[in-house]
Amino acid sequence: MKVASLWAVLLLFSSPAWGARPDIQSGSPSVLSVAADEWFPVNGQPASDHPGFAIEILEAIFEPLGIDVDYRLSGWSRSLEMARNGQVDCVIGAYHGDAPALLFPRTPVALDDLAFYVDAASQWQYQGPASLDQVSIGAIADYSYGELLDGYLREHASEDRIQMIHGLKPLERNIGKLLSGRIDVLVESQLVMESMIERQRLGGKVREAGRIGLSEPVFLACSPDKSTTPEYLRLFDEGMARLRESGELARIMTRYGLPVPPLPAQELSAP
Repeated sequence: MKVASLWAVLLLFSSPAWGARPDIQSGSPSVLSVAADEWFPVNGQPASDHPGFAIEILEAIFEPLGIDVDYRLSGWSRSLEMARNGQVDCVIGAYHGDAPALLFPRTPVALDDLAFYVDAASQWQYQGPASLDQVSIGAIADYSYGELLDGYLREHASEDRIQMIHGLKPLERNIGKLLSGRIDVLVESQLVMESMIERQRLGGKVREAGRIGLSEPVFLACSPDKSTTPEYLRLFDEGMARLRESGELARIMTRYGLPVPPLPAQELSAP
């Protein structure tokens, strides 16, 4: 998924600025409204020097075209709901499985893998779905963790050991539960969790305990209820190609200590 007005965010989302703007075809200034929960380094605090590489990518693509990026934080479930009903244009940090009702560009902002994390003293290691039966698991509501793990979490959703968290700062809260022993394992984007471990100096407290092993593309995903969505998706795909070719994408990713993501197979084969 990913701030001056963080604690008043629900009031801000009711502002008319999030619901009405000129059509981008008109030549008037436009606004691309984007919502997500904080998911650094993909998306972070809106007003910070490092708002997230995906936010910097959006600004580099749209702002030279006269389209301002209005990025604000909300819980992930709420962000998806607002995009579905047209209250915002898009969410950032989506997997295809997160947001099947939304519309996607061809080009992702990153490729990621999902990993399991445990207390550093834990001996548990992921060895396939059966190994999950031994542990309590912390995950985030309405996130997609890939077909295999999503199926497992659905199948065992009624069990107390499966703990789904809602609202703002879900990763920080899951880390707190892990370190206090209220869950045994948390599942998270490797890209996001490794950044969190470094920023919070958790290297001696938390360790990776295995990965799903399937690269997952991370996307901008936009409202099916907006007439401007097809044009925004087209501009995004064209803009990503332009940033890659010019070296601007590499410059943005370097600010976050990350390599330029490889093109996924479908993009390599696109005409």
